[in-house]
Amino acid sequence: MATSAGESSILEEELTCPVCLDLYRDPHLLPCGHNFCLPCLRRLKNRSDHGRLRCPECRQSHRSSANWQKNFKLANIADSFRRRSQSVCSTQSRSDPFHRPAAVHCDYCPVDGSGDGKGPMAVKTCLKCEVSMCPKHVQPHLELPAFREHPLVEPLNDMRKRKCLEHDEMFRYYCMDERLFLCNACTIEGTHNGHCIKTLKNTMKDFKVYLDIQLHKTNRKILKAEKNRLEQKEIERINKVYRDDTDQHLDAFRETSIAHLDAFLSSLRECVSTYDGEHFSGIQQNLSRIAQDQTRLQEVHSGFERLLQENDSFQFIKVNLKGEMVRRRWMMMMMKKVLMMMMMMKMKVMQKVRR
Repeated sequence: MATSAGESSILEEELTCPVCLDLYRDPHLLPCGHNFCLPCLRRLKNRSDHGRLRCPECRQSHRSSANWQKNFKLANIADSFRRRSQSVCSTQSRSDPFHRPAAVHCDYCPVDGSGDGKGPMAVKTCLKCEVSMCPKHVQPHLELPAFREHPLVEPLNDMRKRKCLEHDEMFRYYCMDERLFLCNACTIEGTHNGHCIKTLKNTMKDFKVYLDIQLHKTNRKILKAEKNRLEQKEIERINKVYRDDTDQHLDAFRETSIAHLDAFLSSLRECVSTYDGEHFSGIQQNLSRIAQDQTRLQEVHSGFERLLQENDSFQFIKVNLKGEMVRRRWMMMMMKKVLMMMMMMKMKVMQKVRR
């Protein structure tokens, strides 16, 4: 496992860009044979003098207008190593949530004989002295006036991340226009003339002021969002109360409507029954009268047939005269009945018209 870790570390060093100190991203090849990330080469080109740039590795001069060839194989290897490293880091972070980066040891202390070949742990790193110190050796930096201007930071494992590789000096300034860290030589060479350049300390102050403003804005937005949330909750509560009241009123209206509809239907059935009963009795009376008239007509018809069969003249005339009187009475009776029926129908028509 140790051999694998050592080989991985060597491979990572070979795949690290000397300018940005990160794994190659879109590496391109200079004529001298050294590889650099394309964004790093563009920054070097912007800072080039008289149209020529120097290789940060061998310091050879090359034309800035030259076309750089992309190193496809190196790009593929770097991308594969980056993906594998990310996978290993994510697995390690899941398996060990308390994982911490490798500790930095004191550069002044001798080997303590613990077996790892390193001295005690460092607590601070001096950017000016470029050394990491344990609590014992950092005391002079904290007490003596001579070290007052020496900036102390958390222990650094790799000083190259704080140094300008082109001039081999510590970063002390920051270019706000190009967003680049600069050393003293970078500011003297004049490639950043007219740019807004500040010390790292002042840049941090400006960023803190900006972040403080953003923090206040974020707090206001959080308060506003909370206020909106409470307002929406209140609106939701009011809507729920309104919905419940509406449901209750609709249920009550439904029950009342059903009761009224049942009463109306009962009344309608009673009216139909009453109307049907009245007409039924009238129809029954008419049928009875019609049956009586049919009986009388049948008797008259039988008398006519018997009279037609009579052969005695005297008897025929006598019976005929008597039948004529009977027919007249019967006709008078029928005329009265017809007149009565017409009067009743006229009265019913008048009643309907009045309604």
